[in-house]
Amino acid sequence: MAFVTRVFKSYPRMFLTENLPPFIHWTQNAFRIAEPLANCMNIARMWVAQTPESAAMVPSLSSGDPRLKRGKQRAFSGHLELLAILQGYLLYAIMLFSSANAASLVEQDIMIKLQDLAGDLASRGTLCPAETTSSRPDWESWIVASAKRRTLFATYLFDNLVNFSVGSPSFVAVELTGLPAPASKTLWNARDRQSWSTAYNQQLGLWSDGELLINDLWPQHDPIPAPMRQKKIDNWLSSVDEFGMMLYAVTTHTYGEV
Repeated sequence: MAFVTRVFKSYPRMFLTENLPPFIHWTQNAFRIAEPLANCMNIARMWVAQTPESAAMVPSLSSGDPRLKRGKQRAFSGHLELLAILQGYLLYAIMLFSSANAASLVEQDIMIKLQDLAGDLASRGTLCPAETTSSRPDWESWIVASAKRRTLFATYLFDNLVNFSVGSPSFVAVELTGLPAPASKTLWNARDRQSWSTAYNQQLGLWSDGELLINDLWPQHDPIPAPMRQKKIDNWLSSVDEFGMMLYAVTTHTYGEV
């Protein structure tokens, strides 16, 4: 887990160089950024400097911000608002974990709150209707759905990282079965509708038999790897960004070649 730990610790530091963690889409920061995420980004920049004041703010924010309390997030009807709340809370938890005595700082209540937020976000849908029929969705809907999935993947992986650190069992997130694996770097980083549409049309041609699902990276009942699934994994790896590559590295290290 040392590899995953280092990767997660790098996420809050990305804001110093005007970069974003790979589960936050660039459009979330380019236009009207949601307040919970904007606040978190500002705190993260101060936290990286490791002043006593900023270090003390993270625990108080993660436990005291009324917008992040269990149950309160249900007052927010907007998908982007709830997505930003989960992303911000995940980053607060990562900052706590990255501090000294990490295992003692990330309390059980914080992880329960994180799981609660993730469950609420997932319950509101993680797929565009067009994705279920192998057709192209509109760009805006895809951005929200794709960012949701990436944030959920990151949240579940972080949950397992914390469990591992305190000696608790880790589990395969079977409730994520059926979700598409992280999209290609070209799609995720597309700067305009036209380039995204072109890339998505190309993807539809490449994935004529269905895109790679996250559970395709998990152990299969059939002990002999299916050639079709292996080909899909190879195609996915040829286009994926660093977030997808990290997920593949973790699953391969954990389960072996699937």
